[in-house]
Amino acid sequence: MEIYFKGENCGIKKMTAGKFYFNPLFVYKKERGTDIYYEFNNPSTDPESMIQYFVKNPKKFKTQIKKYLNECAKITKLVGSYQIKDLKKLYQLAISVQPTLTLSVVLGQQYGLRNEPLFALAYQLRKKTEKIIYQAVEKLLDSLKQLKPQLKLSIDVLTFNEIYNNKIPSAKVINYRKSGFIYFNGHIYTGISLNDFQKNRKVNILEDKKDIGDGIDIIKGVVAMNGLARGRAKIVFNSEQLNKVKTGDILVAPMTTPNYLSALKRAAAFVTDEGGITCHAAIVAREMKKTCIIGTKIATKVLKDGDLVEVDAKKGIVRKLK
Repeated sequence: MEIYFKGENCGIKKMTAGKFYFNPLFVYKKERGTDIYYEFNNPSTDPESMIQYFVKNPKKFKTQIKKYLNECAKITKLVGSYQIKDLKKLYQLAISVQPTLTLSVVLGQQYGLRNEPLFALAYQLRKKTEKIIYQAVEKLLDSLKQLKPQLKLSIDVLTFNEIYNNKIPSAKVINYRKSGFIYFNGHIYTGISLNDFQKNRKVNILEDKKDIGDGIDIIKGVVAMNGLARGRAKIVFNSEQLNKVKTGDILVAPMTTPNYLSALKRAAAFVTDEGGITCHAAIVAREMKKTCIIGTKIATKVLKDGDLVEVDAKKGIVRKLK
């Protein structure tokens, strides 16, 4: 969460002299895991306005590439010869590459849709480097568990700085967070609903308001990796549920994180509710060449464990089979 926020918010803001940024809002619920929301209706957080800014100012993006590739090379080297003393350095490098990676995804998604050389450049950059950030995050998670093994089951509700700087909250606070929290603008908030948080903070996030009911057999989403797969759905809301995913199953989750890797390897396809700006499930799917549909909004609400489903990533639909 911290890497997303510092990269997509602070990093892009710095690159655009404060004109644009993304402001991811994370909602953790014990029964669902983590959902991520974006506020795209603010002029400064509108992806289309951001795209046009870089089309008009391509040097703003291009000048970052050399530094970005150099930092990616440092991450790759550091991961290959990693020692626990490298933890903070790797964390800082991950934050440093996140803004350029995010922009390479935002701009690269336009490749093939619009005739602009910048989009092709961004697409190739994303394709070349997108998995590096997750190699870093996976190593960071393993390191934090190694550094504080007694906190292994609480990693999801703690920040990097709390663990690294030994500022661990009390057991009472940790347990309170495990019931649910909101992470926004670098802070964790507990004891408040998402609706109340929006009202109090005057935040307008994008959330699907569609009624979810029985009888929905087809779910639409965004194609992250082409393919066609059939299997039994396994709904995963947190890392404790990963063992129920067997070889050939369809992993369905709000979103995936690096600690889902073992289950993703076993799954025949992935389906997620969310699709962040730099979505982990999409990147892993392309790396593993596995069928993947993201951004369905409702997959975990419609599907149940054991449902026979077909993931058609040519059409961008998940079909519940009888």
